[in-house]
Amino acid sequence: MNFLEWRHLQAEKRALDDTLGKLSPQASNALRQPLEHRRERIMTRLAADPGWESGSAVGLVSLLGGPVHGNYGIDIDFAGQVLQHFGSTIVALSGHQTTPMLTEIVPGSFGFQIESGESQRPLFEGGSHTVAAFESIIGAMAAVHAQHDESAATAFVGFNPSAMASFRRFISTLADNNALCSVEIGANSFQFSNVDRVRQMATLMERRVEENEESWTGQFRGFLPDGLWGEFVPEDSDESLLVRIALEDNTELPGDVNELVGHPVTLSLQRRRVGTSRPRYTVTRWQIPHDTEQSCT
Repeated sequence: MNFLEWRHLQAEKRALDDTLGKLSPQASNALRQPLEHRRERIMTRLAADPGWESGSAVGLVSLLGGPVHGNYGIDIDFAGQVLQHFGSTIVALSGHQTTPMLTEIVPGSFGFQIESGESQRPLFEGGSHTVAAFESIIGAMAAVHAQHDESAATAFVGFNPSAMASFRRFISTLADNNALCSVEIGANSFQFSNVDRVRQMATLMERRVEENEESWTGQFRGFLPDGLWGEFVPEDSDESLLVRIALEDNTELPGDVNELVGHPVTLSLQRRRVGTSRPRYTVTRWQIPHDTEQSCT
């Protein structure tokens, strides 16, 4: 069951409860029983998949500024670009495991409600991929806004190349259109205070986030339990590096990544550095023994 189905079932259950509560004691069984039977079926379906909680996968992206005309409307080209780049960031952060869905327009500082579109109940370390992606975006925005290079570099660790590119476009679209934005999910949120702050973040993303491609040969010393981090030792070096495996659409990991440990491997890496932060490395491609090539891009 996905989150939208859960919401529809909950709404139908509330409507049935309301209708049954209004029936008089003299109502015939022919009227009452179909309603009670449908309610029982809904309760059985909900009980079989109890993992959802109200609001657990609902995020808001609210906009204000030049392209927003009060509660009346928003420039369609601007809205389309913002939602495209924001949605692409979510999808890339999830490794294409989610399909975020626009489910409601929220009045006020013209907002859009975005919900999880996973086809199955998407529990991922206690929450959905959509929730995790929202929280990563909020954390990155807060870290860059604070202008602390090391914190920003840490916040961007989970951003694969596609996520970073989409996030850059999202921020630059806001800046180019003199727009403000707030992003919220649950109790976690970030909000720009003025347009100058938006422009400042766009400038920081453009000038202080450096990304380069490098190629190294060496050996993996081991992998962390989640399989996305590995300790890599370049040849002719005694120092190891912690590298991250990119989550991309075509990621193909070996059945057991530990099989790579101790074998020579040639890696293509993305080196990312924010200002004066220490560099972080993401594996985007590797070649393992027997000329078998695995691609993360």
